[in-house]
Amino acid sequence: MIETVKRIVREAGRICLERFDGLGSEQIRYKSDVDMVTAVDLEVQHYLERTLAESFPDIAFWGEEGAAASDGGLTVPEGPGGLFIVDPIDGTTSYVHGLMFYSVCVALRRGGVTRLGVVYAPALDLMYHAERGAGAFRNGRSIHVSGVDRLIDAVAGISIGCVRHRVKPDTIPLLDRIVYRLKDIRRFGSIALDLCFVADGRFDLFWSYDALPYDIAAGELIAREAGATVTDLDGGNDYERRHQIAATNGRLHEELIELARQSAQEKIR
Repeated sequence: MIETVKRIVREAGRICLERFDGLGSEQIRYKSDVDMVTAVDLEVQHYLERTLAESFPDIAFWGEEGAAASDGGLTVPEGPGGLFIVDPIDGTTSYVHGLMFYSVCVALRRGGVTRLGVVYAPALDLMYHAERGAGAFRNGRSIHVSGVDRLIDAVAGISIGCVRHRVKPDTIPLLDRIVYRLKDIRRFGSIALDLCFVADGRFDLFWSYDALPYDIAAGELIAREAGATVTDLDGGNDYERRHQIAATNGRLHEELIELARQSAQEKIR
């Protein structure tokens, strides 16, 4: 099954590449003041829905660019074979601006548990995948989280979608508290790809206060299968409902969560 899903996702990535740098203003609309959707998002989602259904007709489909996804919560029930959770282009802002850090994401959830995840960055030709209990892979090679054990040696990935969306709490208090303790920070704009970079040891930690199920379902499994620790920003497992996530190499997790808690308490006071 994983090879079929990877093949379908790679073809979706080819569609993205064909349209890359060629979008006109008439092909872009705004879902909100800051959230864009393009004709390519819709084309890729339609392709994935149709093609996945041809290969796996007993699996339901839930994609970002649909009415059922508008509230950010899982609203489509599983089919007999489970549910595909899909983000056709994670990082649409990057895509529209001709930047390379966007991805196509497909996860399979069955019995409420994510069983399979594929994240493909077409412009970088990076194909990440994982199946539950079978490890994580980049372009067919096994990957694992980093061994960094001090924040001062760590590179963090962050998401600031919460700031754009006026979500509270947002990442700024934690960023202010942690930035001087880190080696460096990167912001790429695709949460799924950020989680894969934790899995791959390119990032040592990542957090987001505004992460929706289609952003994280595939990348979260890939990160876990590579040895990452994944929680919400209180250290619990309610990250999907709370729309927030923290992923680290495990060695840095307690320190990140403690700083997040301190930031939240400081905000309350």
